[in-house]
Amino acid sequence: MRAVLDTSVIVSAMRSRHGASNRLLQLAYARSFQMLATPALFLEYEDVLGREEQRAVHGMSQESTIAFLTEIAAIIEPV
Repeated sequence: MRAVLDTSVIVSAMRSRHGASNRLLQLAYARSFQMLATPALFLEYEDVLGREEQRAVHGMSQESTIAFLTEIAAIIEPV
């Protein structure tokens, strides 16, 4: 199965480790499905997760956010 995860799913996954969005990310990391994204969508992930107000909620530093995005980039199939 292949799926595109909207930015709102990624943001929700970062905000809570207990929700369905986080579970979807876990499944993507486990290769239970192939995560797809366009370059524009990935740039949107980067923009939204890097915002100061988002970092205040998910509690990750800018460096940790970049590391997280790097991990996601490694499992995404670009389309």
